[in-house]
Amino acid sequence: MYGSIRLSKISKHFKTFFRRQGLAGVFLDLFRREYHIVKALDNISVTVNPGEIVGYLGPNGSGKSTTLKIIAGILLPTKGQVEANGLNPWAQHQEHNHHIGVLFGHRSQLSWNLPVIESFRFLKEIYSIPERQYQGRLEEVVEALELEPLLHLPVRELSLGQRTRCELAAVLLHNPPVLLLDEPTIGLDIEVKLKIRAFLKEINAKYRTTILVASHDLQDVEGLADRVVVIDKGRIIFDGSLEKLRLDYSPYFKRIVLHFKDEEAIFQAQHQLRRLEISLQATRQSIDGLSVTVTLKQEFKIQSILETIPQEGLKDLVVEDPRIEDVVLEIYRRQDEIPLLPSDPVVKLERSSNV
Repeated sequence: MYGSIRLSKISKHFKTFFRRQGLAGVFLDLFRREYHIVKALDNISVTVNPGEIVGYLGPNGSGKSTTLKIIAGILLPTKGQVEANGLNPWAQHQEHNHHIGVLFGHRSQLSWNLPVIESFRFLKEIYSIPERQYQGRLEEVVEALELEPLLHLPVRELSLGQRTRCELAAVLLHNPPVLLLDEPTIGLDIEVKLKIRAFLKEINAKYRTTILVASHDLQDVEGLADRVVVIDKGRIIFDGSLEKLRLDYSPYFKRIVLHFKDEEAIFQAQHQLRRLEISLQATRQSIDGLSVTVTLKQEFKIQSILETIPQEGLKDLVVEDPRIEDVVLEIYRRQDEIPLLPSDPVVKLERSSNV
């Protein structure tokens, strides 16, 4: 289907040579080599519908980048089926490349020594973009990403943030219905990140661009996606909404930040705070100046807290939902407790003989 991504029972195994140490090890390697078979992906299935923005989360080495490279047609899976825009990335690679955009935060598709605008013109020819369509699209991305002062500068003279904005514009010149982003805001300051997030939301709303974003910056995922997929050890361990992720894996229910008028008010509230901790199974996490943060493990009513804490010394009360960072950290902490599929993605050993 146009604008969709479908992975069905995808596995990707890498065979790596294991070198023995020492002179004796070198001699043995001449006659009998040992290989590690690493299951980067192990029987995963994911569907992203047209117009969705999906966050793809997981620790380093979990299989995020491998998944995106398989969808992009850069890697061939060991087994399984892949479709993007209803196309097979390898059997129909030329058409597939014209209907997909890929941005890896650590790689560049712009020519290092050429002005940015020349790289854009080069991409126009590669994607066979009609002149009128190219000019309209160029004007749109240049205005949205504030690229006008950068167009005639060589890429080598751009800062990281400037170059990333230009890379994103280059990926979007042919208006792909599917966009794959791997760490798109890595190393960028908050202002540039906000611009990129806002632009991605805009093109998603305007063109129903399907976006799959893999990032360690959880603010990116929270700011863009309503649905998240969590992968670990090559297996999908969660696929659902951000709200469901919080409900299923949050290490706490709510946090309450109590702001007091002065130190005397905090002192007078100490006894009541202890009662609050006992009655609500709460934990007093920190005291910062005139503020006290209490973490609650179970559901509560605001009125019960207001009745517990002396009102005359309380200046303000703020209730915070679980942060996505805390939720994902809890998933990683509990990763060995989360049930996985029967096959084991852990490294196994193979041997081969050279003689």
